[in-house]
Order: sequence, then structure tokens, then C-alpha cells
Amino acid sequence: MVRIAVLGLGRVGLRAAYNLASRGFDVLGLDASNDAVSKARSLGLDARLYDVEGRKAGEYLRGERVVAALVTLPYSVASRTVAHLSSAGIPVVAASIKPLSLETGLVRAPVLTEVGVSPGLSNVILYREAAGSGGGAYARVYVGSFGAREDELLSHASTWRVEEMLEQYVTPAKLIQDGLEKEADPLDPSYWMEYRDPEHGPLECFPSQGLAGFIQRRGSLFRDLMECSLRRRGHLRVVLTMRGLGLLDSTPLKVSGCIVRPFDMAVKLVELRYPPDAGDTAVFTVEALRGGVWRTLARASLTHGGGWSASSKMVGGAASAFTEVFAAEGLWEEEPGIIYPEDLYELGLVDRLLSLLPSHGISLEVG
Repeated sequence: MVRIAVLGLGRVGLRAAYNLASRGFDVLGLDASNDAVSKARSLGLDARLYDVEGRKAGEYLRGERVVAALVTLPYSVASRTVAHLSSAGIPVVAASIKPLSLETGLVRAPVLTEVGVSPGLSNVILYREAAGSGGGAYARVYVGSFGAREDELLSHASTWRVEEMLEQYVTPAKLIQDGLEKEADPLDPSYWMEYRDPEHGPLECFPSQGLAGFIQRRGSLFRDLMECSLRRRGHLRVVLTMRGLGLLDSTPLKVSGCIVRPFDMAVKLVELRYPPDAGDTAVFTVEALRGGVWRTLARASLTHGGGWSASSKMVGGAASAFTEVFAAEGLWEEEPGIIYPEDLYELGLVDRLLSLLPSHGISLEVG
């Protein structure tokens, strides 16, 4: 039985570990949180308390004879953990929302990075479209999660880390317009669009940075490309008001003798007032312009259920499917180096990946 470690048993990691165990892999879950370990054990998983950020993690996993490690840690610590593991010769799959900071000279094992929905599945579908059209493609990715209820002020967005959600609005988005790479302010209303979802009706969306790494590597194949994050209508005006009040600023202020960043205060205030988990919906759609008409290349929509949030099912399912391909198709035995999701097209593994998604909880309609 193939042994795989999952480092980080938060919502995404827990779902990925559960999926992989259900697929017959011998899964070892590691987390520094007692609560996370206890929850994983309640699902029948082999989970242990461990400092997943420590330098000795690679040595520990070598002793456990794992074929690969799936890292599902927050971005702020993921680069360091992946670096420690790969330098110790442990093949790694990294579910990162942004390009990791890795020194290629220190990578001593294969590292499949940016696996997830977008980046991740989006890269695979976009690259297949662009390669098939010979370049000059026009495409958009619509992705996001939002509360199942519409009657709460903050339920028109769904997140498990408020800090990461708010960072989306202060981080310039990367996109391509008229064949040129550009940066866009996510809160510039001129970039906002309405997206009419066939199941959930009109949603609003703004440019986001999930395709930044893909654009840097493959942007020359596109004439127009943008990732748009989805929210229920009204959300962006709320966030724009927050920025107007200075709540998204990072410049430290002195308040009652204490030095604080308004952004940090905003994170804490939103965390305290965020509505209880009443369920969510996750949507992922890729469209391309063909013959003057926008056509759907791929679409998935999930709702909460069975004790899982929709977003954890979507992102965790994508991460575990990529990990199965990595382990079962021998990518872990490749030469040391970084592998990106779109590289699976060159390796002839796209159909294999897409065929696995239903087994990992994602029903992806491919056009």
C-alpha cells in the first residue's frame, strides 16, 4: 500500500487526507494542533501531533517510508515547510494559492506545486485550450465560495481564514489584456463584473491573483486572461467602504499607547462578527471565447453537506486528485525539480487527472 503524508489537517488537508484514505492509500496525517489531530482520528485516520514546520520533518517522514507528502499549510509557512521536505529528498505536492518561494538549487526531490482549484485545475484546462488553439486565446476563470444564506451582511463571501480573504482585496491582481500583462486593483469598480451563474443566479466578481504564476509562465499563449473571484451581490461595496475608512491600511498607528495595523484590527473585527458556519456554496467555471461566443470549458458547483464545507470539498478534492496522480503515475520518481499543474498536459496526464475527480468528490462538467 502506498504511504502518503498529509501535513496540515485544517479543512483542506483533512478533506484531502480523507479522500486519499478512501482511495486506498495509507495516509499519515500530521498537525501541530490537538483539535485537528483529534478530528482526523474521529474519521478513522492515522493522525499524529507533530511540528509540521520544523526542520526535522523530512527526516521523520523518511523514517515513515512515505512516497510523498501533501502540504496544505497556510501560505505564510508553506514555502518553508516544502523547502525543508524537498531538501531532505521527500517528494512533495503543495496546495498553495500563490507561487511558493523555493530556491531551485535546494530542491532535491520532485515538487508538484500550486495544486488546487485555481491555481490548479484552472491551469490544466487553460493550458489545454491555449495549446489546442495555437495561442492567442481569450479565457476567464470564475471561482469562489459564498454563504448558503443571503440574509447576513458577511455571508455573501465564505472563508475559513479571514486574513486570506481580506488580503485578496489589497493584493494586485495579475491579468492579460490585449496581449499585455497587467496588474489591477481588485477594488477598482471599473474591473467589477456581474456573472450569471446557471444555478445561483447573478453574482459579482472582481479580478484576483490566483493565476499569477500561470500568467508568468504561460501568459504568452493568451490574448486575454483573467481570474475573477465570485461573491454574492453587495459584498464588494462593503469591502470598498472598509478601505475608504482606512481599515485595510497596513501603516501602523498608535492607539492608546499601542502600535497597531488597521488591517490587523479589521481581520479581528471581521472574525468576531463573521456569521456562524451556516453552510456554503463553491463554484468553479472556466470559459473561453470561440467563434465570438463565450463557451464553458469546465464547470463544478458544490454545496456543503455530510459535515464538510463546499469549499473544503472543492479545494481538498482537487488537491487529493493531483496527489493521486503524483503518486500513482510515478511523478514522485522523477528527477528533482518543480512541476506545475499545466505540465501534466505535456506529460499526457490531463485525462487521467480529470477522470479521477469524481472519486475525489468533484463532479466537473467538461465541455
